[in-house]
Amino acid sequence: MAAVLLGSMIFGGLGNLLEPGERTTLITPPRDQIPNDAGYSVPVPEIDLSLFKEVQEETSAQRYTNEPKPYLHLLRAALKLVPGSLREMGLPDQPVPVAELQKNPDKFRGSPLFYEGELLSIRPPEKIPGLDGFEVTEGLIETKAKEKILFAIIEPLPEDIHRGSLVRIEGLFFKLRDENFPFKVKKAPYLIGVNLKRAFKEFPPVKTLDPKILGLVKDKSLRESKKIEDLPYYHLASWLMNQKDRKDWPKKIPELTREIAVHMAQADGTIPRGKMFKIMANLLWVQVIKAEPNPLKVAFWSRVWVYHPTIGTIALKIPGKLPMDWKTGDEVVVYGAFLKRIYYETGARKSEWKYRFRIIPFFVADQLYRLRIVDNPVNGILRIFFLGLTAFLILALMILAVRDSRADKEIRDRLRRKKIERMRNRRMGG
Repeated sequence: MAAVLLGSMIFGGLGNLLEPGERTTLITPPRDQIPNDAGYSVPVPEIDLSLFKEVQEETSAQRYTNEPKPYLHLLRAALKLVPGSLREMGLPDQPVPVAELQKNPDKFRGSPLFYEGELLSIRPPEKIPGLDGFEVTEGLIETKAKEKILFAIIEPLPEDIHRGSLVRIEGLFFKLRDENFPFKVKKAPYLIGVNLKRAFKEFPPVKTLDPKILGLVKDKSLRESKKIEDLPYYHLASWLMNQKDRKDWPKKIPELTREIAVHMAQADGTIPRGKMFKIMANLLWVQVIKAEPNPLKVAFWSRVWVYHPTIGTIALKIPGKLPMDWKTGDEVVVYGAFLKRIYYETGARKSEWKYRFRIIPFFVADQLYRLRIVDNPVNGILRIFFLGLTAFLILALMILAVRDSRADKEIRDRLRRKKIERMRNRRMGG
Protein backbone atom coordinates (compact mmCIF):
# COMPACT_ATOMS: atom_id res chain seq x y z
CA MET A 1 0.00 0.00 0.00
CA ALA A 2 2.84 2.35 0.87
CA ALA A 3 4.52 1.66 -2.45
CA VAL A 4 1.30 2.33 -4.38
CA LEU A 5 0.78 5.63 -2.53
CA LEU A 6 4.33 6.77 -3.19
CA GLY A 7 4.05 5.79 -6.84
CA SER A 8 0.96 7.91 -7.32
CA MET A 9 2.72 10.86 -5.70
CA ILE A 10 5.73 10.42 -7.95
CA PHE A 11 3.89 10.22 -11.22
CA GLY A 12 1.10 12.65 -10.24
CA GLY A 13 3.37 15.39 -8.96
CA LEU A 14 3.23 17.30 -5.70
CA GLY A 15 2.38 20.74 -7.07
CA ASN A 16 2.03 22.68 -10.32
CA LEU A 17 2.71 26.22 -11.53
CA LEU A 18 0.42 28.13 -13.90
CA GLU A 19 2.31 29.35 -16.95
CA PRO A 20 1.55 30.38 -20.57
CA GLY A 21 0.90 27.32 -22.69
CA GLU A 22 -1.72 25.29 -24.50
CA ARG A 23 -4.28 24.04 -21.97
CA THR A 24 -7.85 25.27 -22.43
CA THR A 25 -11.11 24.53 -20.62
CA LEU A 26 -14.42 25.96 -21.75
CA ILE A 27 -16.78 27.68 -19.31
CA THR A 28 -19.85 29.85 -19.75
CA PRO A 29 -19.08 33.36 -18.42
CA PRO A 30 -21.99 35.75 -17.73
CA ARG A 31 -23.02 37.31 -21.04
CA ASP A 32 -24.04 40.57 -19.42
CA GLN A 33 -20.34 41.22 -18.82
CA ILE A 34 -19.59 41.64 -22.55
CA PRO A 35 -19.58 45.25 -23.82
CA ASN A 36 -22.46 45.97 -26.15
CA ASP A 37 -20.10 47.17 -28.91
CA ALA A 38 -18.06 43.94 -28.93
CA GLY A 39 -18.23 42.24 -32.29
CA TYR A 40 -20.55 44.78 -33.81
CA SER A 41 -20.55 45.57 -37.53
CA VAL A 42 -19.39 49.13 -38.10
CA PRO A 43 -22.36 51.35 -39.01
CA VAL A 44 -22.02 53.62 -42.03
CA PRO A 45 -24.31 56.64 -42.47
CA GLU A 46 -26.11 57.06 -45.77
CA ILE A 47 -25.08 60.12 -47.75
CA ASP A 48 -27.71 61.68 -50.01
CA LEU A 49 -25.61 62.90 -52.92
CA SER A 50 -28.60 64.60 -54.53
CA LEU A 51 -28.50 67.32 -51.83
CA PHE A 52 -25.07 68.44 -53.00
CA LYS A 53 -26.62 69.92 -56.13
CA GLU A 54 -27.38 72.95 -53.98
CA VAL A 55 -23.71 73.52 -53.11
CA GLN A 56 -22.22 76.62 -54.75
CA GLU A 57 -18.56 77.58 -54.51
CA GLU A 58 -17.64 79.28 -57.79
CA THR A 59 -17.40 82.77 -56.31
CA SER A 60 -15.83 84.01 -53.09
CA ALA A 61 -19.25 85.14 -51.80
CA GLN A 62 -20.62 81.61 -52.27
CA ARG A 63 -17.64 80.17 -50.40
CA TYR A 64 -18.40 82.28 -47.32
CA THR A 65 -21.71 80.51 -46.65
CA ASN A 66 -22.98 77.00 -45.97
CA GLU A 67 -26.03 75.74 -47.84
CA PRO A 68 -28.42 74.70 -45.01
CA LYS A 69 -29.80 71.40 -46.31
CA PRO A 70 -26.56 69.63 -47.33
CA TYR A 71 -24.74 71.17 -44.35
CA LEU A 72 -27.30 69.85 -41.85
CA HIS A 73 -27.38 66.51 -43.67
CA LEU A 74 -23.62 66.03 -43.19
CA LEU A 75 -23.81 67.13 -39.54
CA ARG A 76 -26.50 64.51 -38.90
CA ALA A 77 -24.42 61.93 -40.76
CA ALA A 78 -21.44 62.81 -38.56
CA LEU A 79 -23.56 62.05 -35.49
CA LYS A 80 -23.81 58.45 -36.71
CA LEU A 81 -20.07 58.00 -37.14
CA VAL A 82 -18.33 55.62 -34.75
CA PRO A 83 -14.69 54.48 -34.67
CA GLY A 84 -14.09 52.67 -37.94
CA SER A 85 -17.00 54.19 -39.88
CA LEU A 86 -14.88 56.50 -42.02
CA ARG A 87 -12.47 53.68 -42.83
CA GLU A 88 -15.42 51.51 -43.80
CA MET A 89 -16.49 54.33 -46.11
CA GLY A 90 -13.08 54.41 -47.78
CA LEU A 91 -10.93 56.84 -45.79
CA PRO A 92 -7.63 57.04 -47.73
CA ASP A 93 -4.32 56.15 -46.12
CA GLN A 94 -2.79 59.42 -47.30
CA PRO A 95 -4.35 62.90 -47.40
CA VAL A 96 -5.74 63.98 -50.75
CA PRO A 97 -3.65 66.88 -52.13
CA VAL A 98 -5.57 70.12 -51.67
CA ALA A 99 -4.80 71.17 -55.24
CA GLU A 100 -6.48 68.00 -56.54
CA LEU A 101 -9.53 68.61 -54.38
CA GLN A 102 -9.76 72.25 -55.49
CA LYS A 103 -9.62 71.18 -59.12
CA ASN A 104 -12.55 68.76 -58.83
CA PRO A 105 -14.47 69.19 -55.54
CA ASP A 106 -17.58 67.37 -56.84
CA LYS A 107 -15.56 64.16 -57.04
CA PHE A 108 -14.94 64.18 -53.28
CA ARG A 109 -18.24 65.64 -52.04
CA GLY A 110 -19.47 63.64 -49.02
CA SER A 111 -16.36 61.44 -49.05
CA PRO A 112 -14.22 60.73 -45.96
CA LEU A 113 -10.94 62.67 -45.85
CA PHE A 114 -8.32 63.51 -43.24
CA TYR A 115 -5.58 66.06 -42.69
CA GLU A 116 -2.99 66.67 -39.99
CA GLY A 117 -1.42 69.95 -39.01
CA GLU A 118 -1.11 72.75 -36.49
CA LEU A 119 -4.28 74.13 -34.97
CA LEU A 120 -4.29 77.83 -35.91
CA SER A 121 -7.67 78.93 -34.58
CA ILE A 122 -10.77 77.62 -32.89
CA ARG A 123 -14.19 79.26 -32.51
CA PRO A 124 -16.57 78.98 -29.57
CA PRO A 125 -19.23 76.26 -29.96
CA GLU A 126 -22.55 77.40 -31.41
CA LYS A 127 -25.96 75.85 -31.79
CA ILE A 128 -27.21 74.94 -35.25
CA PRO A 129 -30.95 75.05 -36.04
CA GLY A 130 -32.20 71.53 -36.68
CA LEU A 131 -29.40 69.91 -34.65
CA ASP A 132 -31.03 69.83 -31.24
CA GLY A 133 -28.88 68.94 -28.25
CA PHE A 134 -25.57 69.49 -30.01
CA GLU A 135 -23.19 72.35 -30.64
CA VAL A 136 -20.78 72.75 -33.54
CA THR A 137 -17.20 73.94 -33.10
CA GLU A 138 -15.32 75.30 -36.12
CA GLY A 139 -11.59 75.71 -36.52
CA LEU A 140 -8.64 75.99 -38.88
CA ILE A 141 -5.48 73.93 -39.20
CA GLU A 142 -2.37 74.35 -41.34
CA THR A 143 -0.68 71.29 -42.76
CA LYS A 144 3.05 70.72 -43.05
CA ALA A 145 2.75 71.85 -46.67
CA LYS A 146 1.24 75.18 -45.46
CA GLU A 147 -2.23 74.24 -46.77
CA LYS A 148 -5.23 75.53 -44.83
CA ILE A 149 -8.05 73.17 -43.79
CA LEU A 150 -11.33 74.31 -42.24
CA PHE A 151 -13.38 71.92 -40.12
CA ALA A 152 -16.51 71.58 -38.01
CA ILE A 153 -16.83 69.06 -35.17
CA ILE A 154 -19.75 68.03 -32.98
CA GLU A 155 -17.99 66.86 -29.82
CA PRO A 156 -16.37 69.37 -27.45
CA LEU A 157 -12.72 70.19 -28.02
CA PRO A 158 -10.50 67.95 -25.82
CA GLU A 159 -8.90 69.75 -22.89
CA ASP A 160 -5.36 68.85 -23.99
CA ILE A 161 -5.82 70.46 -27.43
CA HIS A 162 -5.25 74.20 -27.89
CA ARG A 163 -3.88 76.62 -30.46
CA GLY A 164 -0.52 75.36 -31.65
CA SER A 165 -1.31 71.69 -30.99
CA LEU A 166 -0.57 69.11 -33.65
CA VAL A 167 -3.99 67.72 -34.53
CA ARG A 168 -5.79 65.40 -36.92
CA ILE A 169 -9.22 66.00 -38.42
CA GLU A 170 -11.19 63.19 -40.02
CA GLY A 171 -14.52 63.96 -41.60
CA LEU A 172 -16.79 64.21 -44.60
CA PHE A 173 -15.87 66.76 -47.25
CA PHE A 174 -18.55 69.42 -47.73
CA LYS A 175 -17.24 72.23 -49.94
CA LEU A 176 -14.47 74.76 -50.53
CA ARG A 177 -14.62 77.73 -48.18
CA ASP A 178 -13.15 81.23 -47.82
CA GLU A 179 -12.46 83.08 -44.57
CA ASN A 180 -11.05 86.50 -43.68
CA PHE A 181 -10.69 86.28 -39.90
CA PRO A 182 -8.60 85.47 -37.98
CA PHE A 183 -6.66 84.23 -41.02
CA LYS A 184 -7.26 84.90 -44.68
CA VAL A 185 -8.21 81.62 -46.30
CA LYS A 186 -9.17 80.95 -49.92
CA LYS A 187 -10.65 77.72 -51.32
CA ALA A 188 -9.87 75.70 -48.21
CA PRO A 189 -11.43 72.23 -47.90
CA TYR A 190 -14.20 72.20 -45.29
CA LEU A 191 -14.58 68.89 -43.41
CA ILE A 192 -17.39 67.90 -41.06
CA GLY A 193 -16.46 65.34 -38.43
CA VAL A 194 -17.11 64.07 -34.94
CA ASN A 195 -14.07 65.30 -33.04
CA LEU A 196 -10.58 66.69 -33.26
CA LYS A 197 -7.77 64.35 -32.26
CA ARG A 198 -4.17 64.87 -31.33
CA ALA A 199 -1.67 63.93 -34.00
CA PHE A 200 1.62 62.47 -32.90
CA LYS A 201 5.04 62.58 -34.41
CA GLU A 202 6.79 59.24 -34.43
CA PHE A 203 8.71 58.97 -31.16
CA PRO A 204 11.62 56.69 -30.25
CA PRO A 205 10.94 53.42 -28.40
CA VAL A 206 10.06 54.00 -24.77
CA LYS A 207 12.60 52.41 -22.42
CA THR A 208 11.46 54.00 -19.16
CA LEU A 209 7.98 55.06 -18.14
CA ASP A 210 7.47 58.81 -17.71
CA PRO A 211 5.23 59.64 -14.71
CA LYS A 212 4.36 63.00 -16.27
CA ILE A 213 2.88 61.34 -19.36
CA LEU A 214 1.00 58.75 -17.31
CA GLY A 215 -0.19 61.63 -15.15
CA LEU A 216 -2.24 62.88 -18.11
CA VAL A 217 -4.68 59.99 -17.52
CA LYS A 218 -7.96 61.13 -16.01
CA ASP A 219 -10.58 58.76 -14.58
CA LYS A 220 -12.15 60.46 -11.59
CA SER A 221 -15.50 61.12 -13.28
CA LEU A 222 -17.58 58.74 -15.38
CA ARG A 223 -17.07 60.98 -18.40
CA GLU A 224 -13.29 60.77 -18.00
CA SER A 225 -13.52 57.00 -17.52
CA LYS A 226 -15.22 56.51 -20.90
CA LYS A 227 -12.20 57.81 -22.82
CA ILE A 228 -8.70 56.35 -23.17
CA GLU A 229 -6.11 59.10 -23.60
CA ASP A 230 -3.97 58.52 -26.68
CA LEU A 231 -0.54 59.75 -25.52
CA PRO A 232 -0.39 57.77 -22.23
CA TYR A 233 -1.69 54.69 -24.02
CA TYR A 234 0.91 54.90 -26.81
CA HIS A 235 3.60 55.58 -24.21
CA LEU A 236 2.69 52.52 -22.15
CA ALA A 237 2.22 50.29 -25.20
CA SER A 238 5.64 51.30 -26.57
CA TRP A 239 7.24 50.51 -23.21
CA LEU A 240 5.66 47.05 -23.18
CA MET A 241 6.63 46.36 -26.77
CA ASN A 242 10.26 47.10 -25.90
CA GLN A 243 10.51 44.85 -22.85
CA LYS A 244 13.06 42.14 -23.66
CA ASP A 245 13.57 40.28 -20.37
CA ARG A 246 10.27 38.43 -19.98
CA LYS A 247 11.46 35.10 -18.62
CA ASP A 248 11.17 36.30 -15.03
CA TRP A 249 7.69 37.77 -15.46
CA PRO A 250 5.84 34.69 -14.09
CA LYS A 251 7.86 34.87 -10.84
CA LYS A 252 8.32 38.63 -10.44
CA ILE A 253 4.96 40.06 -11.52
CA PRO A 254 2.29 39.88 -8.79
CA GLU A 255 -1.08 38.35 -9.49
CA LEU A 256 -4.10 40.64 -9.73
CA THR A 257 -6.43 40.17 -6.78
CA ARG A 258 -9.91 41.41 -5.97
CA GLU A 259 -8.56 43.79 -3.32
CA ILE A 260 -6.25 45.45 -5.85
CA ALA A 261 -9.01 45.61 -8.48
CA VAL A 262 -11.31 47.39 -6.00
CA HIS A 263 -8.70 50.13 -5.53
CA MET A 264 -8.47 50.45 -9.31
CA ALA A 265 -12.24 50.71 -9.71
CA GLN A 266 -12.40 53.37 -7.00
CA ALA A 267 -9.64 55.42 -8.69
CA ASP A 268 -8.21 56.24 -5.28
CA GLY A 269 -4.62 56.52 -6.55
CA THR A 270 -3.41 53.53 -4.52
CA ILE A 271 -2.30 51.56 -7.59
CA PRO A 272 0.29 53.41 -9.72
CA ARG A 273 -0.38 53.63 -13.42
CA GLY A 274 1.92 51.39 -15.42
CA LYS A 275 2.28 48.76 -12.68
CA MET A 276 2.37 45.23 -14.07
CA PHE A 277 0.06 42.43 -12.94
CA LYS A 278 -0.45 38.78 -13.91
CA ILE A 279 -4.07 38.12 -14.83
CA MET A 280 -5.38 34.55 -15.00
CA ALA A 281 -8.94 34.45 -16.25
CA ASN A 282 -11.35 33.11 -18.85
CA LEU A 283 -11.71 34.78 -22.21
CA LEU A 284 -14.92 36.65 -22.96
CA TRP A 285 -14.22 38.25 -26.32
CA VAL A 286 -11.50 39.26 -28.77
CA GLN A 287 -12.08 42.01 -31.31
CA VAL A 288 -9.46 43.05 -33.88
CA ILE A 289 -9.80 46.57 -35.28
CA LYS A 290 -7.77 48.43 -37.85
CA ALA A 291 -5.62 51.04 -36.18
CA GLU A 292 -5.71 54.71 -36.97
CA PRO A 293 -2.36 56.29 -37.86
CA ASN A 294 -0.25 56.27 -34.73
CA PRO A 295 3.36 56.92 -33.65
CA LEU A 296 3.95 53.20 -33.01
CA LYS A 297 3.21 52.31 -36.65
CA VAL A 298 0.81 49.61 -35.42
CA ALA A 299 -1.57 48.44 -38.13
CA PHE A 300 -4.12 46.69 -35.85
CA TRP A 301 -5.27 46.77 -32.24
CA SER A 302 -6.84 43.83 -30.41
CA ARG A 303 -9.51 44.64 -27.84
CA VAL A 304 -9.79 41.84 -25.27
CA TRP A 305 -12.25 41.21 -22.44
CA VAL A 306 -11.57 38.48 -19.86
CA TYR A 307 -13.62 37.27 -16.91
CA HIS A 308 -11.96 36.76 -13.52
CA PRO A 309 -13.92 34.61 -11.01
CA THR A 310 -13.55 37.08 -8.11
CA ILE A 311 -13.09 40.38 -9.98
CA GLY A 312 -15.44 40.11 -12.94
CA THR A 313 -14.71 41.66 -16.31
CA ILE A 314 -11.27 43.09 -17.11
CA ALA A 315 -10.53 45.01 -20.32
CA LEU A 316 -7.25 44.96 -22.22
CA LYS A 317 -5.88 46.43 -25.40
CA ILE A 318 -3.02 44.74 -27.23
CA PRO A 319 -0.99 46.13 -30.15
CA GLY A 320 -1.21 43.89 -33.18
CA LYS A 321 -3.63 41.36 -34.62
CA LEU A 322 -4.39 38.37 -32.41
CA PRO A 323 -5.26 35.09 -34.15
CA MET A 324 -9.00 34.47 -34.39
CA ASP A 325 -8.94 30.89 -33.04
CA TRP A 326 -9.77 32.02 -29.52
CA LYS A 327 -13.04 30.82 -27.99
CA THR A 328 -15.19 32.25 -25.23
CA GLY A 329 -14.17 30.47 -22.04
CA ASP A 330 -10.56 29.73 -23.02
CA GLU A 331 -8.28 29.88 -19.99
CA VAL A 332 -5.76 32.67 -20.52
CA VAL A 333 -2.91 34.38 -18.72
CA VAL A 334 -1.80 37.89 -19.59
CA TYR A 335 0.82 40.22 -18.18
CA GLY A 336 -0.69 43.69 -18.33
CA ALA A 337 0.19 47.20 -17.20
CA PHE A 338 -2.59 49.07 -15.41
CA LEU A 339 -3.63 52.33 -17.11
CA LYS A 340 -6.99 53.44 -15.69
CA ARG A 341 -10.52 52.43 -14.82
CA ILE A 342 -13.06 52.57 -17.63
CA TYR A 343 -16.81 52.90 -17.68
CA TYR A 344 -18.69 50.88 -20.26
CA GLU A 345 -22.12 49.65 -21.23
CA THR A 346 -22.92 45.93 -21.41
CA GLY A 347 -25.41 44.10 -23.57
CA ALA A 348 -29.03 43.93 -22.41
CA ARG A 349 -30.40 40.92 -20.58
CA LYS A 350 -33.41 39.44 -22.37
CA SER A 351 -35.33 39.18 -19.12
CA GLU A 352 -34.87 42.86 -18.32
CA TRP A 353 -34.47 44.52 -21.73
CA LYS A 354 -32.20 47.18 -20.36
CA TYR A 355 -28.49 47.90 -20.46
CA ARG A 356 -26.15 47.54 -17.52
CA PHE A 357 -23.19 49.79 -16.80
CA ARG A 358 -19.92 48.72 -15.26
CA ILE A 359 -16.66 50.27 -14.05
CA ILE A 360 -13.71 47.94 -14.58
CA PRO A 361 -9.89 48.11 -14.66
CA PHE A 362 -8.23 48.64 -18.04
CA PHE A 363 -4.80 47.21 -18.86
CA VAL A 364 -2.33 47.50 -21.71
CA ALA A 365 -0.60 44.27 -22.72
CA ASP A 366 1.42 43.01 -25.64
CA GLN A 367 0.37 39.36 -25.83
CA LEU A 368 -2.36 36.94 -24.79
CA TYR A 369 -1.33 33.43 -23.74
CA ARG A 370 -3.24 30.22 -23.34
CA LEU A 371 -3.03 28.73 -19.86
CA ARG A 372 -1.37 25.40 -19.21
CA ILE A 373 -0.23 23.42 -16.21
CA VAL A 374 3.53 22.85 -16.14
CA ASP A 375 5.45 20.72 -13.69
CA ASN A 376 6.91 22.38 -10.61
CA PRO A 377 10.74 22.14 -10.86
CA VAL A 378 10.85 20.89 -7.26
CA ASN A 379 8.92 17.82 -8.36
CA GLY A 380 11.97 16.44 -10.15
CA ILE A 381 14.03 16.34 -6.97
CA LEU A 382 11.12 14.97 -4.99
CA ARG A 383 10.48 12.28 -7.59
CA ILE A 384 14.09 11.09 -7.36
CA PHE A 385 13.89 11.03 -3.57
CA PHE A 386 10.60 9.17 -3.45
CA LEU A 387 11.67 6.83 -6.23
CA GLY A 388 14.68 5.81 -4.16
CA LEU A 389 12.50 5.50 -1.07
CA THR A 390 10.01 3.37 -2.98
CA ALA A 391 12.77 1.10 -4.27
CA PHE A 392 14.14 0.74 -0.73
CA LEU A 393 10.70 -0.15 0.63
CA ILE A 394 10.07 -2.65 -2.15
CA LEU A 395 13.48 -4.26 -1.49
CA ALA A 396 12.77 -4.32 2.23
CA LEU A 397 9.39 -5.95 1.61
CA MET A 398 11.05 -8.57 -0.61
CA ILE A 399 13.65 -9.33 2.08
CA LEU A 400 10.93 -9.62 4.69
CA ALA A 401 8.91 -11.87 2.42
CA VAL A 402 11.88 -14.18 1.84
CA ARG A 403 12.70 -14.26 5.54
CA ASP A 404 9.07 -14.97 6.44
CA SER A 405 8.96 -17.74 3.83
CA ARG A 406 12.08 -19.42 5.28
CA ALA A 407 10.76 -19.12 8.82
CA ASP A 408 7.42 -20.57 7.76
CA LYS A 409 9.16 -23.51 6.06
CA GLU A 410 11.31 -24.13 9.14
CA ILE A 411 8.22 -24.20 11.38
CA ARG A 412 6.40 -26.58 9.05
CA ASP A 413 9.45 -28.90 8.94
CA ARG A 414 9.69 -28.82 12.73
CA LEU A 415 6.00 -29.68 13.13
CA ARG A 416 6.30 -32.45 10.61
CA ARG A 417 9.28 -33.99 12.46
CA LYS A 418 7.40 -33.81 15.75
CA LYS A 419 4.40 -35.51 14.20
CA ILE A 420 6.54 -38.32 12.79
CA GLU A 421 8.26 -38.75 16.15
CA ARG A 422 4.88 -39.05 17.95
CA MET A 423 3.71 -41.66 15.49
CA ARG A 424 6.87 -43.72 16.10
CA ASN A 425 6.44 -43.56 19.84
CA ARG A 426 2.88 -44.82 19.60
CA ARG A 427 3.94 -47.83 17.51
CA MET A 428 6.69 -48.73 19.89
CA GLY A 429 4.37 -48.46 22.81
CA GLY A 430 1.81 -50.71 21.16
